[in-house]
Amino acid sequence: MSFKKIHYYRFKNVFSQSKIEEINNTAEDNFYKDEPEDFAAKDNSNKKIKNLDTKWILYGKIKHLLSGVVDSVLYLNDNHFGFNINPIRDKDLINYNIYSSKTQSDYDWHIDSNHNQFQDIKLTCLINISTQKYEGGDFHIFNGGSYAVSEFSDPGDILVLKSYLNHKVMPVLTGERKTLALFFQGPSFK
Repeated sequence: MSFKKIHYYRFKNVFSQSKIEEINNTAEDNFYKDEPEDFAAKDNSNKKIKNLDTKWILYGKIKHLLSGVVDSVLYLNDNHFGFNINPIRDKDLINYNIYSSKTQSDYDWHIDSNHNQFQDIKLTCLINISTQKYEGGDFHIFNGGSYAVSEFSDPGDILVLKSYLNHKVMPVLTGERKTLALFFQGPSFK
């Protein structure tokens, strides 16, 4: 058994194609609103680095399809990450991200953070819910160097990472890449 600290963890083929379609239909039918333009991530010179379509969904509208994932992330946190995190509540927002080849959608280097001075995002859970084939859209992490996380390239795959790690999504060249992003938050500095 290895006791090496991990920075990310992946689950392969968690959802079937029919479940992925159900998740997408639920997301499309129940999204709260499009992410406001001023919420899109920007670099230090205020240039937009998030070039994709993001819709917000209240967790309560889709939790019946994701509760097993949330339970797995909480278990993973308890046994591998050790962050002090809050449960996800029905009114918490999750991101429904659509990367289109029509606009060469991408998301440059960033960390996941929030504007709340009392809470930090500790873990990011990404779920690949793509319904059509795509090329590009590779997910990269920077941790002492940049590397692609190839285990997060197929529909149904899940990736959980420490939110403070720099990461990016390369441009989608053909097709459409879709993901859900759930953010596990907790008290600052704990």
